[in-house]
Order: sequence, then C-alpha cells, then structure tokens
Amino acid sequence: LLQVVVAVLLDNFIAATEQHKLQQEIKIRAANRKPGGAIDPLLENLSTTIDTEKELEGTIGLIWNLIDEDANGSVSYEEVREGLLKLNTTPRIRLTEDDFG
Repeated sequence: LLQVVVAVLLDNFIAATEQHKLQQEIKIRAANRKPGGAIDPLLENLSTTIDTEKELEGTIGLIWNLIDEDANGSVSYEEVREGLLKLNTTPRIRLTEDDFG
C-alpha cells in the first residue's frame, strides 16, 4: 500500500511540475510578445476604456459608421485606411494592404 501511495504522490508531483513549467513558459512568451497588429493601438484603447459589452458594441458601431463612408454595409481598404487615420490613437494606425488582406 505504501508503494501505491508513493507512486500516486510522485505522479501528482510530476504532473504539477509539468503544469508549472507550462504556465511559466506561457508567461514568458506573453511578456516577450510585441504588438504587431496594425490595429493594436485601437484594441489597446478599447480594452482600457470600455467597461461593458453594450458599451463595446456601441463604440464598435460608431467606429464602423465612421469607416463605412458610403454606408453600404461593407468597407474597402481605402475606407478602412482613411477611417482609422481619423481615430485619435497613439501611435497612429497606419494600415497597409497586407494588414487589410
């Protein structure tokens, strides 16, 4: 019986150690990750200024209306590029065709 208890404890210890290593690796990767998306300044602003889902939906709707200049329900690269430049973000959002596509 003692051997079974020791085996179970050892197995749990190994599993916990592996889980801890995985969590540490995830933290390190997250800390080393640099923002790379063109709209990261917008997303950062939204994540720090919006408190509720309803407020987020409303803000996204306002942004969409600003970007969709011809109000046809879809946006072109030019509309998105120009619309994002109108937003007061720091740093400025400079969308490329590669970012859009």
